[in-house]
Amino acid sequence: MSTSPVLTSVEEAVAPAPAPRVQWVEIASWLLIGAALLFVLFRHLVGGLVGGLALFLILDGLAQRFQRRMGSAARPLALLAVALIAGGIAIGGIALTISFARHHADNIPAMMTKMADILEST
Repeated sequence: MSTSPVLTSVEEAVAPAPAPRVQWVEIASWLLIGAALLFVLFRHLVGGLVGGLALFLILDGLAQRFQRRMGSAARPLALLAVALIAGGIAIGGIALTISFARHHADNIPAMMTKMADILEST
């Protein structure tokens, strides 16, 4: 150490600040997050978790885009838009399945017979 004020200030600037003490609330939150992750893994809910996080990201991004133009009505409007799009996709999928079943109903028994032959041969 030197008595020079320049060196003292430089040494103080270079010296790392002491790390802040971890609070018990942070430790408890880490434990809760770890328990939640273990629950998701052991209950095989990873797909639901990923889907929920993806939905959150879609809604949040859409709400931010709407908020630039509309203000406070952005979040409900984003939710309504995503719900309408998801409902339209679900209704379209159901309609496609019904249409396929109606137009190809005569092929279903033939497909079942062929599948039974394949299973029998293995």
